[in-house]
Amino acid sequence: MKAVERKGRMEDYLSPKEVANALGIGTRALRLWVSAGKFPRGIKFTRQVVRWPASVVEAELKKRQAASEALVA
Repeated sequence: MKAVERKGRMEDYLSPKEVANALGIGTRALRLWVSAGKFPRGIKFTRQVVRWPASVVEAELKKRQAASEALVA
């Protein structure tokens, strides 16, 4: 993970591979989810470098966990 200074605080940014691993999917599936609107778009730092703030990934994981728990209950 890389840390970038933003408005006086450090925020971790995750690569597509790190995000996919956290979600338990492959990087191709991550690209498909983003294209389909199932997962938020990352931030483009350069033409080829896209990263997601760790806080966004954590929020999505919590949202998905809550949704799966609602289905079980």
